[in-house]
Amino acid sequence: MEEIQIVALTIIAWLFTIGTIVAFVALYFHCYLFYGRFFAAFVFIGGSSIAYLLEYSLAVQLDQYTYHNLPLAILQIPVTIALGWVITFYGLYHFILDLLPESKQSPRNIIFANGALAGIFGMGIETLARSVEFWEFHFESIKFIGIPVIVTLAWFLSVMIFTSAMLYVKERPDRWLPVLLITHFTNLAVGIGLTFFQVQ
Repeated sequence: MEEIQIVALTIIAWLFTIGTIVAFVALYFHCYLFYGRFFAAFVFIGGSSIAYLLEYSLAVQLDQYTYHNLPLAILQIPVTIALGWVITFYGLYHFILDLLPESKQSPRNIIFANGALAGIFGMGIETLARSVEFWEFHFESIKFIGIPVIVTLAWFLSVMIFTSAMLYVKERPDRWLPVLLITHFTNLAVGIGLTFFQVQ
């Protein structure tokens, strides 16, 4: 029975990995076709790089959680995790554009709605991922439907930051480098701040 479970988990992990890569590539080409090569590179290469650095800082350096059973890891961080962040904020952004009436599509509304939707989406991902032991948290926290509230808050805040950067560079492509750096350090500050709050 244990061997069957191991094989099943391996299959699920590879399906998750392949599905994530396919979704990332598909959305990259969507972005490339609709917004151009530069914006696609900023969102998908820049976004996944920042996401990877954030995950490495929190999971490896601060030891807040550990990933298990996911293939294609670099320095303990599965590639699919970094790609998944971009899939989340870019994919949900377009869902929000379809969801909100055009008169309500102000940057502030889009940023908040994207973060809120990501928080809800994140609860589903966290529930599924932990049920198949893709990752585990190293801290105790108040939970909602089994998910630490602080993790849902991190989804909400991080996606708001990513979305803000994306919308700004869409209008001001010449500012891509400072925006990329600000996005990285803001996300890192939020992650460390939530870690400190959790420790307290």
